[in-house]
Amino acid sequence: MKKSVPIKPFWYSDKIVWPKTVTIITTLNKEGVPNAAPVSGIIHYDNMDAQPRVLVCMRRHAHTMQNIIATGEFVVNFPSYDYTDDILEACRFYPKGVNELDFMKMDTVPSQSVKPPTLVQSRQAIECTLDRFYELDKTQGHAIGNIVNIMVDEELLDVTRPELAKAVDPVITLGDAGKKFFHWTRIGDIQVDEVKSPPAEEQARFKFVTKLEWEDGALELLQQVPIEVRAMVGEMAEGIVTDEGASVVTDKRFQKMVDDYTPPSLMDTFDYASTDDAS
Repeated sequence: MKKSVPIKPFWYSDKIVWPKTVTIITTLNKEGVPNAAPVSGIIHYDNMDAQPRVLVCMRRHAHTMQNIIATGEFVVNFPSYDYTDDILEACRFYPKGVNELDFMKMDTVPSQSVKPPTLVQSRQAIECTLDRFYELDKTQGHAIGNIVNIMVDEELLDVTRPELAKAVDPVITLGDAGKKFFHWTRIGDIQVDEVKSPPAEEQARFKFVTKLEWEDGALELLQQVPIEVRAMVGEMAEGIVTDEGASVVTDKRFQKMVDDYTPPSLMDTFDYASTDDAS
């Protein structure tokens, strides 16, 4: 049987295992001095290509977060398992203004779109600018970053995803003991499975019932959206239009939404579309 345990600071490293990918975020302070810090609190916040974002969760007084707020730029690097010693080096609590990169083996190169450097040995990296910062309380903060550039080693651009995962060889942390002894692992066997469409008898549940007036062209375009996501897209469209103070989903406005939020690459993930009418 299961038993409740006390909820303590750093609870995710206490009595449970919460695997997370370790990144190294590089920043500059206001004087231009680089900083490097290992951060596993990274979430892909917005997956669409109109403005993809990442969410960085960490202590608001950490040097990295202070630099992000002050300069509005950062780079998320993905170190490979071969560089866990560099990750541990960056974990040390150096005084403010010390460049941790001076004590690490990994090299840097100028980034393409932001001022903080990129780590050469990181086979993929994400350059970001600050979108907004949320102060949660006296100790914690969230920074939302706009992704302005994604860099991947050229030889990895045309490989399969299992091959890419093995080549990137990300470090996965399993938590620590006493904020001192860190536990790592790396990707092992990779299982690949295909997601199938729902059974035919369940497809009727995808039917979308409109609540606003739709112009004919917008409604016709909605029918081209795969049935699995049609209701979601329709509800999102009506929600956006309502928030804008309008009561009609126009052809022009819905086309713009489709371009922004449902690109062809997303539609290609669905293997069929129904012609059932929205009503």
